[in-house]
Amino acid sequence: MPQNLPTRNVASYTVKRRVVNTKLLPRTNEPVLLRRLYVLTEEAGCISIENISTGRSMISLVEFAYNLDITDRCFLRQQFETIHQVTKDIPVYAIHFPREYSTLPAVREAILQHLYEDQDIDAAR
Repeated sequence: MPQNLPTRNVASYTVKRRVVNTKLLPRTNEPVLLRRLYVLTEEAGCISIENISTGRSMISLVEFAYNLDITDRCFLRQQFETIHQVTKDIPVYAIHFPREYSTLPAVREAILQHLYEDQDIDAAR
């Protein structure tokens, strides 16, 4: 999050912050193309990005899903089918990096570089 955005405390028991004016964050009401997903993995000493298999991608997204009612079989089936479709159509990458706020600009740059390098390869084909 840019350093100059005004924020406020979320709650007294956490260091999390909430952006005061959400209109300052870039967003759109139009659909946008999702070209790839990056999942956070275990902490590492340096930034690295690796392609992960469809099976591992599915497991990662299921692990990240938050379900209020784990007994709702219909919802869980639909969620699983959606995750399957997403991981079939969109490449998923694991990103490893040091868990320090000071590294986040470098993590962002690594993701953007990874994204644009692959676009150049695809365009050359």
